[in-house]
Amino acid sequence: MWLAIAAGFVVLILTLDISYSVFTRYVLRAPIDLLSESAWYMLLLITFLATAYALWTEGHVRVELLLIRLPDKVRNLLNMITHSLALVWLAIFAWQTGRMAWMAHKFSWYSDSISEVALFPFYICMPIGSSILFLTCCFKVYRYWKAWKEPTNPHCSIPPKGEPRSLTSWLPL
Repeated sequence: MWLAIAAGFVVLILTLDISYSVFTRYVLRAPIDLLSESAWYMLLLITFLATAYALWTEGHVRVELLLIRLPDKVRNLLNMITHSLALVWLAIFAWQTGRMAWMAHKFSWYSDSISEVALFPFYICMPIGSSILFLTCCFKVYRYWKAWKEPTNPHCSIPPKGEPRSLTSWLPL
């Protein structure tokens, strides 16, 4: 939750940053290059702060056209398999972004722009965010496995036609 709040705060700063950048560029006719560069880094922060929260709350885009028509056991098995595959990708991604952040720190990488912003503080959020997403995905795999091995799970049932279905109603509690 605190990651989502932090990402929301960065979105607020990004909004102010872009508004000020537009004002200086088009009204004052004096663009500030640092503002557009800072927007890139803020988007990086937003992405890696909010992805674990989006997975946790099922707030991401997900096509369930066929999935909701499957029996609970099959649905939980497929979710467990796809999330397990995501774990492999996330482990590799966290490792590689960690290496990149370490290199940015070790070799004192700075941006190529005139502002020469130190890159390590922004690069370190990638392996941290990826690791938190990895842990969230591990928990999801565990929940799907637990729901898959249970004979029946009332929390995983699809509501009858006509009843609203919340995004997280199929999650085992």
